[in-house]
Amino acid sequence: FTIDNFRIDTYPARVDTAGPEAEARGNLKEAENVTLLVGDNAVFAKNWQFIKGAKPIRLLFIDSDHRYESVKEDITNWLPHVMQKGLVLFHDYENWEGALPAVDELVSSGQLKKVKQEKSLLVTKKL
Repeated sequence: FTIDNFRIDTYPARVDTAGPEAEARGNLKEAENVTLLVGDNAVFAKNWQFIKGAKPIRLLFIDSDHRYESVKEDITNWLPHVMQKGLVLFHDYENWEGALPAVDELVSSGQLKKVKQEKSLLVTKKL
């Protein structure tokens, strides 16, 4: 699954949402086993067990809007659905003020372990 709300207010530089959504659907056309869910990811996380085909997550890629509160909310909502030893990847880990402290709090608490970092992408494992 991949989730995006394609909302203009989330990305002020966007003039419309039809273009990015159509582009995402086009990019996923050839992808097997990937379903695009359009809407609020917090709503999908809270209702994950009711989504057809949803299973415990082996790999979760978080690319939030980079504010601390937003990154923290995504982690809080999605981490319970990640299986033990599952991977959680964070985009823009060191590039934005909010992502770094939100992720580091979970690492310090022992819920995640840093596995590898490549530029701004951080790979962690759920403990």
